[in-house]
Amino acid sequence: DARHNPGRKIVWTDAYVDPAGGGWMVSAIGPVYSADRLEGVVGIDVTVDTIVNQILRLELPWNGYAMLIGRDGTILALPPRGERDLGLRELKDHHYQDAIRANTFKPEQFNIGKRKDLRPLMEAIGNDRHGVTRITLSGREFLAATAPVDGPGWHLVVLAPASGILADATALRDQLQTVGKAMLAILLVF
Repeated sequence: DARHNPGRKIVWTDAYVDPAGGGWMVSAIGPVYSADRLEGVVGIDVTVDTIVNQILRLELPWNGYAMLIGRDGTILALPPRGERDLGLRELKDHHYQDAIRANTFKPEQFNIGKRKDLRPLMEAIGNDRHGVTRITLSGREFLAATAPVDGPGWHLVVLAPASGILADATALRDQLQTVGKAMLAILLVF
């Protein structure tokens, strides 16, 4: 209504268990006005599985993968490689009887703001800009590129092992050092 949504914009929900049995989902809800009178509310539900499948289809270089982070820092979509790196298991089982009695949202371990190991990533997202951050997961260093998603206020995060991304630069540096040493040796002989 006008008191809760004076801008009359579409509002996106956080991920929740659908009490009707649709699994984990998010909803986009928008008011319908006739002049200044609220006539109704329209919306669309999108299952998190649909979002995960779209993200899984992304083919990224350097053995990278993408994940989707909600406004509050909750991981909305995470592919299997991300599950291993973050020590999580995507929630696919639901108890619908509990979902009918109360709102059911993802647990705290899916919130990157509440995990020490992901605090640098949360800070990067908090800046609400495009950027790259170094983080350590499961003892490996990763580069995380972040970008806001217009509309729902989510963030797309692309993670890739730093060793894979920097491998070409490291190989080039090693070649240049070898050439430099050879040139110095030739100069000394000359």
